[in-house]
Amino acid sequence: KYEVSHCVPEGPDTAGRYVADCPVFDDLWKLRFWDYPFRLQEGQHPGKGWAEKREAPSPRQLLLLTNYGIMHLNDIARGQDAFHLLRDVGDSSWVDNYRKGY
Repeated sequence: KYEVSHCVPEGPDTAGRYVADCPVFDDLWKLRFWDYPFRLQEGQHPGKGWAEKREAPSPRQLLLLTNYGIMHLNDIARGQDAFHLLRDVGDSSWVDNYRKGY
């Protein structure tokens, strides 16, 4: 329904199935942070975040997040907005725009 393609079970018979590993959840921290904000476990390499500033998203990035009901840095996306955000976080062109801007 919401086209979160990275979280859709694969195969011919997907009715009633769910996905145990949805990689877009692992990328949500990148919206807010430049560096991984949590303690790393041995062997963990989460990469860099997408925020333009070290401590927070830039005003331009925060403006993009308002499309998902996130009006302030500490807000969260809810309902359909949350699913739309998950869909877009899995879209490389959206991520590229969020990171670099056009």
